[in-house]
Amino acid sequence: MRYRRIDTQHRMACVDYFRAKAGFINMKMRKAAFNARGVTDSKETKVFSRSNYALKQRVYSAFYLSEANKQKYIDDLNRFKPQMLEGYASAITDLADFILRTGQKLLFTPIALFPTAETITPLMRETMEKGFGCKVYNQYASSEGAPLVTECPDGVLHYETSTGIFEQIPDSNEVLVTCFHTYGTPLVRYQIGDSLDMGQSKKEFVCTCGSRMPIVKEIIGRGSNFLLSESGAKVSEAALSVLIKHYQKGVIKTQFIQHSHKEIELLMITDGEFSHAYEEDFRREFKELMGSGINLSFKYVDDIPKAASGKYMFLINNLTK
Repeated sequence: MRYRRIDTQHRMACVDYFRAKAGFINMKMRKAAFNARGVTDSKETKVFSRSNYALKQRVYSAFYLSEANKQKYIDDLNRFKPQMLEGYASAITDLADFILRTGQKLLFTPIALFPTAETITPLMRETMEKGFGCKVYNQYASSEGAPLVTECPDGVLHYETSTGIFEQIPDSNEVLVTCFHTYGTPLVRYQIGDSLDMGQSKKEFVCTCGSRMPIVKEIIGRGSNFLLSESGAKVSEAALSVLIKHYQKGVIKTQFIQHSHKEIELLMITDGEFSHAYEEDFRREFKELMGSGINLSFKYVDDIPKAASGKYMFLINNLTK
């Protein structure tokens, strides 16, 4: 896609306004940004951060965010003392989980967290907020330039009508997008493949934060962000994350992979506190959610590979490929 400079300026002004409502002022406060790329041309150096002094920003690569390196990231954050963290939700969640598991105290408290690029499950939100001691502000956009959905200080998701138009495809949550900041490559009724539960979006509503912008009930994300139950029903990431939460002691990271209508594999990274005795209890509750004919197998691993985009995938549905 082609982006005009003025398009990018307009879009970033909307993003800065969203963050300012949470108390963060861009270019006047320090921010830590997490992306999936290396921060140098050579991956052999294993340099995981780079400073952009003009923007008061330190960019961290999630490429080297292994269990062995997490303390190095925390130490660097303690030196930099960012007033906000943004970027890949899985990277921020991984660090928050490490902080909680190791019982360490940060030398700073951010104003807010602004995770992006990945669906935020209730467990991820809880982990991030406990680990960094501040509120998570969810948001939806896209690399193509879809209209913005932002979370207000009162925890309500607002569809920012000044940035574009969402149209819901009949009998689904999938949306068509028309964008007001993509004149370089116009997007008009573009089928992006994302889904939103628009909830009260068509109703007149004044939020407790004062906004009259329409409400979005849930950011669902890509159409493949679900598993198929035995009956063919779609089971969302949120439902599965609640199930995982009951057994989270000793569990560092998980990934569900649906290979067929009857076979689902659960990859797990665990520490010494995890008890394998949980397996049968977990399998029983999983089958109550997914159906008794679903076979769930456990696989204990040292690492869960990221997707080609660099994103961590909580679930992979091979039936939708």
